Amino acid sequence: MPHVDAQASFRMYGGLQFIAAGLNLTNEVFGFYNGSPIYPIQREYYKPSYEFGLRYTFAGEGKKLVPVAARRCGM
Repeated sequence: MPHVDAQASFRMYGGLQFIAAGLNLTNEVFGFYNGSPIYPIQREYYKPSYEFGLRYTFAGEGKKLVPVAARRCGM
């Protein structure tokens, strides 16, 4: 089964978002091999990990900022 990561966010109110992420959800082995998978040179074992949190974006942060040099050139 392939290695699966997932991330999602949900806008709750105004600039407030709920964020959830999961890494290695399928609990796969991470490794390197030399030429063929039957010749592994490194194998690492990680358990699935999860993150949950809140993010707040202040009003006006989403606006596109124009660099000062671009404003002088008439862009």
